[in-house]
Amino acid sequence: MELRWGILSAANIAFEQVVPAIRKSPTSKVAAIASKSKPKLERFQIQTAYDSYDELLADETLDSIYIPLPNELHAKYVIKALEAGKHVLVEKPLAVNLEQVEEVIAAQHETEKVVLEAFMYQHHAQHSFVKAFIDKGELGEIKHIKAHFSWQIEDENDIRLNANLGGGALNDVGCYCMHVITQILKFHPSQIQYIKTEGQDVDLTGVCTMVDQHGVTATFTCSMNMPFYDMYEIIGTKGSVRVEHSFRPDLSYDQKGHITIFDENRKIIEKHKIEDDQYLRQIEEFERCINNPDIAKQYLEASIQNMKYIQKAHESLNNRILTTLEE
Repeated sequence: MELRWGILSAANIAFEQVVPAIRKSPTSKVAAIASKSKPKLERFQIQTAYDSYDELLADETLDSIYIPLPNELHAKYVIKALEAGKHVLVEKPLAVNLEQVEEVIAAQHETEKVVLEAFMYQHHAQHSFVKAFIDKGELGEIKHIKAHFSWQIEDENDIRLNANLGGGALNDVGCYCMHVITQILKFHPSQIQYIKTEGQDVDLTGVCTMVDQHGVTATFTCSMNMPFYDMYEIIGTKGSVRVEHSFRPDLSYDQKGHITIFDENRKIIEKHKIEDDQYLRQIEEFERCINNPDIAKQYLEASIQNMKYIQKAHESLNNRILTTLEE
C-alpha cells in the first residue's frame, strides 16, 4: 500500500531533505502541501496545494503528515493531524514542554495513530556500529559521555531567536545532544545543570552537565553562535569512541559519518567511514512503525523521556540551581 503524505508548510528542511527522502521511498508519495507562500510552494512542484493547514488536514486522501513548523506549533498541529486520522512525522522537538507532550500522548492514545519525532540522525548506520562496539565491552567501564552541536545563525529575524516560538540553542540543537546521550547511549541522569553562556531572550550558547546515580558524568555544548560542528564521544576505562559528523553526516565533506576508536592512551586503533541516507532511513522507519505499533510506542516513550530531561535543563537554567531528578 502506498503511503500518501501531506506537508504542513514549505519549510527549507522539507524542501531540502524530507520531501526528497519521501520521494525516494517506493512505498510513499508526496501528495499535497500547505503554505500561504506561493513562491515557496512552487519550488516543491507538488500538484495539490492548499492555502491553509486545516484544509490540508481535512484531505481524506492523505495518510500521513510531515510537520516542520516552528517549535511552539508542533504539539498543536500534531494533535490536529491525529484528530484528522493521520499518522504524523514531526520535527524535533515534539513539543516545548511536558504539558504539551502529555496532550500529544492523550491524542495519540485516543486515535492510535503513529507519532514519530524527527530525530533523523538516529537512523544512520553509524550509531548501530557504535552501540554494537560498546555492547562488546571494548571500552571497559563507561566514565564520561560528551557531545557538541553548533552552527552560526545569521538572520536576526530567524524564528529560532524568538522565545515565544520555542527558540534557543537547547531546543534547536541541544535536544540532539540530549537525545544521543540519554536515548541512544542510555545514560540516565539523576542531576542536570544547564548554563546559558550568552543570549538574552533565548540561549544562543549553553552548556549542560549531568551526573547519574553511579557517578558517571555527561556534558554537552549547544550553540547557534559557533561554527558548524557536531560530534559525540564515549570515554571508558579501556579507551574511547569518537563520532564526528554525528548528527548531520550528510553535511560532512564526504557525506559520511566518521568513527574513531582509541585505546586508553589515546592511540588510534581503528577508523571507520560509514555512508548512509538518514532521511530515507527515517521514512522507512516511519513506514515500519505504522505496521508495528510496538516499535512506534518505543520511539514515543524515548521522546517523552528526552523532553523530560530537556525541561529539567530549562528549569535548572531558570532557577540557577542544580536540578535533581527523582527516580
